[in-house]
Amino acid sequence: MSDVSQRVAAVGRQLFNKYTRNATTADASAFSQIVKQVYFVVGLPEPSSTDVDRLFAELEGNSKTVSLQRFEAWFDGRLAEPSVKSLLPKSGSEGEALLAGKVTFLFYDVDNSNYLDHKELSLLISDLFLNLGYGEVAPSYIQKAINTLDSSKDGRIQFAEFIPWWQQTLRKKRTKQGHQ
Repeated sequence: MSDVSQRVAAVGRQLFNKYTRNATTADASAFSQIVKQVYFVVGLPEPSSTDVDRLFAELEGNSKTVSLQRFEAWFDGRLAEPSVKSLLPKSGSEGEALLAGKVTFLFYDVDNSNYLDHKELSLLISDLFLNLGYGEVAPSYIQKAINTLDSSKDGRIQFAEFIPWWQQTLRKKRTKQGHQ
């Protein structure tokens, strides 16, 4: 399994843990959320409810839940399929930055609303500043970022609004690392 495939598989496990609150099994509702988010991360079209229900029935084995082990086996199998492998970015590419952006967005979307609210984006920016070595972030910077990112002016940051900022931030990080 390639480095990117291994990272994506780890993301699958993290998503399983997020939607099951670190349980070892997922019920039908949690499983549906996990599969939809996994498809989003990999770049596959969102599966229909019927497809998710069929997959759940295939994996659950009359227990009404899907175990993390069964999920991992299924997901690793999907990642090995040529049609899915071709969607995964090459290591170090812009596609890998997009993948990282998708994962970051999902993990900071704590309430699973498919957008980042002020609190979620504030936490993301604060964590990012600390990880980049910039220290504490000023509240005025966070507000400016929200105003800039929220092009629809609905008070929520959609993924399409988030990803250009994310990619620009990563480019700045690479430039900074190149000058050290």
